This record gives sequence, C-alpha cells and structure tokens, in this order.
Amino acid sequence: MPKQMAQLVVVMMMLAPAVLHGQSVRITSPSDGQRVVVGQMLSVVVEVTGMNPRGIMLVGTLPKGGSAGRVSEPWVFNIPIPQTLAAGEYTIGAVAGDGQREGITSSLIRVDVESAVSGTRLIVEPGNVLLPYAGSQMPLTIEVQADAGRYGVTKSKDTQVTTLPNDVVSVGTGGIVTALRPGSGQILVSYHGLQSQVPVTIGGGMRGDLNNDGVVDQDDLNILMMFMNSPAVVANDARDLNGDRKIDALDARVLTTLCTRARCATR
Repeated sequence: MPKQMAQLVVVMMMLAPAVLHGQSVRITSPSDGQRVVVGQMLSVVVEVTGMNPRGIMLVGTLPKGGSAGRVSEPWVFNIPIPQTLAAGEYTIGAVAGDGQREGITSSLIRVDVESAVSGTRLIVEPGNVLLPYAGSQMPLTIEVQADAGRYGVTKSKDTQVTTLPNDVVSVGTGGIVTALRPGSGQILVSYHGLQSQVPVTIGGGMRGDLNNDGVVDQDDLNILMMFMNSPAVVANDARDLNGDRKIDALDARVLTTLCTRARCATR
C-alpha cells in the first residue's frame, strides 16, 4: 500500500471507530478530558473484545513514548508525560490488529496536560501586536518563566485571554490573533495569578492598502494573491473587496482599480 494511502487509512480509522462482527477497541482509562500533570506517568488501559490482537498501537497527538505490557486483560500502556510538554489538550486512541484485516480503532479521548510548577513571570510573544488589515492573523505564544526554565501555556485551559475593546482583535484556539477592524487596544493574559498586557494596533486606513504603507500597489496585490480562493476570515476582511465573503479574482480586479500609481507600479 502506498505511504499516502496508509496514512489516509490511519486517519480514517481515527475519525471512524469501528465495531466489526462483535469486535471492538476502547480506552477505559484515563477518562475523556482527564487532567494530567507533567512529570507524571499516565496509564492508558485498552480493552479489546471479540478478537485476539497481535498488537496494539496508540495514535493521537499525545507523545506515545513509554512501555506497553499485556499482563492479562486488558492492555496497559505506561506513558511518561515529559516535563517539557506544553500545557494543553491532547488526544489519544488505540488501534488493534489481528494480522488478517485492517486494524480496528477506538474513539479518541482527550487528555488535559497541565503543569504544577509555580512561575515567576508570564511571557507573551510578540510583546506588541501589529497587524496590517482586518482579517490578518498571527500566532501568540504564552510561556511561564520558572526556576527550571520556560514552559508553554498557550493552549492551557488555565490561561485566560481577554481583549479590550473586544471588537478590534480576537484571540482564538491555540493563541491565533485575528484583526477584526482598524484600531488599537490590548490583549490581557493571565495564568495562575500572573498577568501580562500586550498592546494591539490594527492598520487599514486606506481601502486596498493591505501592507499599511499608505499606497495601493503591486505589493498589496501580491498579498491578496497569496490568499486566492480562500474564505474571508472576518465579516469586514480587507481582502474581500467586493464583500462576498471569499477572496478571489474578483477582489483582485477591484484592487487594481484602487491602485494609487499607474499600472499598480510600486514606484
């Protein structure tokens, strides 16, 4: 089987748990959404019914390093959670195979990884968010400084992020910052009593000026072309010049009519 097809099969199995002729695989421990502290050992218990598997493989986003043993029933995997693992939600599932057919997969469960270390300072990068137009995005990285070093908490459920005002910028899953409209404001971040403030500036004073340099030219058209045939990110996305909620050739045509120099020249 080609590598690409093999990867597709694994993904399909992860998305569609199978129960075939009374055969099933499920994770009985940990429970879905269980919190785990870094540095601990996580025991993953897999129950298999209706088949005698030759082996079981763990899948998902949680690092699977560790040992696996079948004492009797069920299968038990002992997985160390590294101290360096960033806080956040991870997934884990199990695939069992008997060597005669494609493996049977369990449902994916979520594991909430958090740190018990008390930090001394909250570090947010970048420390000053500058976005050129409504609809532009950038990642925000949130870390805690502790005696043993930094550890990531961008995706931690204990990290609280608010924006003031809330109609200039938003911060979504994974720390993705999205510009909502031109203006300025602040992103306020807190974690276990630590706080940090990040100033925000969103450009967009001139229609079609996507790089916020005060002119509309080929550079702005190049930016728009990078997102060709993709949906608008926000309702007033500066790249969606005709307002149909998608970025396409029609928007490129509109932008060329807005150029402030002949033939959209950059000089």
